[in-house]
Amino acid sequence: MTENRDEVLRAIRKLANDNGYDFFNNGCQCREHEKVLYLAVQPKDGDDRPLLNFIVTIESIRFRVTFDGVDVPQYCKDLNQLLDIIKDWLLTRLRLCK
Repeated sequence: MTENRDEVLRAIRKLANDNGYDFFNNGCQCREHEKVLYLAVQPKDGDDRPLLNFIVTIESIRFRVTFDGVDVPQYCKDLNQLLDIIKDWLLTRLRLCK
């Protein structure tokens, strides 16, 4: 896998913004063979819906994404698959909050 932390953050930020969210990076914890990104999105335009938190782990050969309230993490083989999963989650959360 060739994606680095900054590429992943840029892609997720663009995805969140394109889907009507503001994106937050709550820091990074780095371990020897993986990077753990603590991320959050919040609906734009003063929307009072809650902040949505999730964690992306960049492992050596795949991504793992864990969403608040979902017990089982999702595993992705590349950045495009990761972005699709995050987009589906954002759209689902948007419908549930209405």
